[in-house]
Amino acid sequence: QDTSGKILAYYDNHGYAKIHDICLEIIDYASKNNLKLGDFFYEDVILDDLSTNGYYNYLTKISIRVSE
Repeated sequence: QDTSGKILAYYDNHGYAKIHDICLEIIDYASKNNLKLGDFFYEDVILDDLSTNGYYNYLTKISIRVSE
């Protein structure tokens, strides 16, 4: 898997509650800025139960590849 290139990323500390809305925001941002997005969003949990107080305080990173 090629991991080079640019990505568009969004960090959020509201757990999984806003994941769908965040993806829509990223798509809207890309459209307004003439960016071509890849095919898949990636979701990474940066902080979870071991480091935060509760499921709704998880820090997540939502990212997608941006084509040149």
